[in-house]
Parts: sequence; structure tokens; C-alpha cells
Amino acid sequence: MREHKYKGKRIDGGGWVYGYYVKAVFSKNTAHCIYVNLETESGIKTSLPIEVIPETVGEYIGLKDKNGVEIYDGDILTSAICKKCIVMFDSIKGFHAQGDKHHIRPENFRHRKLIGNIHEQEASNEDPQI
Repeated sequence: MREHKYKGKRIDGGGWVYGYYVKAVFSKNTAHCIYVNLETESGIKTSLPIEVIPETVGEYIGLKDKNGVEIYDGDILTSAICKKCIVMFDSIKGFHAQGDKHHIRPENFRHRKLIGNIHEQEASNEDPQI
């Protein structure tokens, strides 16, 4: 069974956070949070909600790239054939990566390199190393 984990960009500009996603509705306000697991110096384990930009939330797809990096919805993979293929989900294909002219099936993600995310300023333009 696939682990349900998410990532999102902090609203305070502090970068990406990883954990469990919760959309909380309080009368007229809505907060989108990723709960991050922490352990205090005294060994107490707790979860801390960090508010994220809702459009940046991506789900872990249960697969890793060729370097062992976890792949999330909205991430960008590269290879010699497909310079920038965006990981996405749809009800027919499930998780897959789509570029301008190429399509990558999930079983081939482990041969690709993760180079960024659609919500970052700009994904890396370095040449792929296969």
C-alpha cells in the first residue's frame, strides 16, 4: 500500500514542508496545512501544522527517481528523450509524466532524474545524466 504523504510550499516563504495535508475550515476562513512530525530535545514526538500555499500541495506518488528522491505530483523529471516531463494524475492514466511530445509511464520513473517542481521559480536546466 502506498504511503500517503504530501509536500507544499510554506506561505511564509520558508520553502517546502513534507508530511500530512489537512484543509481546515473555520467559519469564514480556510487554512491549508502540512503537519510535520518533530521530536523535541527531550524525545517527545509531536506534529506541528505549517500553513502552505494550497496550489503547491502535491501528493507523494509512492515512487523515487534514479537518485532515490521521492516523487510528488507536480514534480518535473528529465531524461535524454524528455527534457521536462511534469508528473501528474488523471483518472484514466493514474500517475504519469507528460512533456510536450513525450509520455513517461510510472514504471520508468526510477530511470529518470527529478529536476524541480512546477511551483519553483525555474526548474534546473542542466543536461540529464541517465
